[in-house]
Amino acid sequence: MICFTRIAACFGLVIAVFQSHSADAVPSVHEGVVKSIVDNKNGTLTITCGETPLIINTTTIVQSPVRILTLAEVLDQTPFTAAGFNPISGAKRAGFVGGNCLATADTVTAPNLTAIKVMIDLGESTAVGLITSKVPFAIDKTPIVTVPEYRLGTPKPAPGFYNASGGHPAGAATTWPNAWTETFMSNEGFGINPATVLVGALASATGYNGSDGQIHGYDIVTDGQLNRIDKRVSISRAQCKINGKGKDQIDVQGGCVLGTTTAAAVSVSFLTAGQKLSSNSIWTAAGVSAVCTAAAPLVPTPGTNVGRYKFSNQALNLNGSCPSTIRVTSDNVKYDFTTAIR
Repeated sequence: MICFTRIAACFGLVIAVFQSHSADAVPSVHEGVVKSIVDNKNGTLTITCGETPLIINTTTIVQSPVRILTLAEVLDQTPFTAAGFNPISGAKRAGFVGGNCLATADTVTAPNLTAIKVMIDLGESTAVGLITSKVPFAIDKTPIVTVPEYRLGTPKPAPGFYNASGGHPAGAATTWPNAWTETFMSNEGFGINPATVLVGALASATGYNGSDGQIHGYDIVTDGQLNRIDKRVSISRAQCKINGKGKDQIDVQGGCVLGTTTAAAVSVSFLTAGQKLSSNSIWTAAGVSAVCTAAAPLVPTPGTNVGRYKFSNQALNLNGSCPSTIRVTSDNVKYDFTTAIR
């Protein structure tokens, strides 16, 4: 089973990494501390994950907890705020060096292993509890500092990643639809105004432990008023399971901004394994549309209803490989992707 989420909640599920690759390949798996990241001066990098050097090229998918990274972002060793040292290895953190990695590599390139996919972070720390303060923001009296950091996520608004015509925002690369994130998110996956969260409400924050004694959060989920009320749809979770014999399975759930209506149809489609996400991608319908139905959020947003949907199809034939990308669409033009896992 492979799962797609806004944060890399599946970081430790090694089996997911296997099934996201071709069924005929035999990838090797490597996990540990990022010991070094070196520019090979030929358009590739070498990352030492644990004890193993792996080549990263333009086809390698490198993902931080909230988005896909470019090679320049992987190489950038500007220290994260109060990143300090890896608590297990003692290695000083410089960019992602000293952080954690989980990688798969193509064994046919041995002994010079080329990475297929690399997930890197600074050591995930999660706080779940009640909001005890809004300014400064705290969960169960634990201060959470938001991360205005382009490699882990930026507080620029654009959930849904589209403009008024249904296309990508001006200047956005279509291959990186998750280049914009908002640190404070609703349970449905939409950016919210931190000033509208409620003291006493349940919240979760994911980030890294800083040397300043605070959690530096890049993914904070709670209830609050939406930053924007235009109609759109989100993916909060997607799963794929290869069962064979026409019984492969895709499950998707998320939210929708409905305006004054109370329901909307949500269609799910996917790119077959190996396809690249581009403006002329060929999408395959995953089944009959789901219905997104208005819910009752703890903090309503004036001028719009917010709903939730669940989609499941357990009778697919995916030819042994999970999709490279899953897309949901509502009102035909408003869409969202998984975190571009291809």
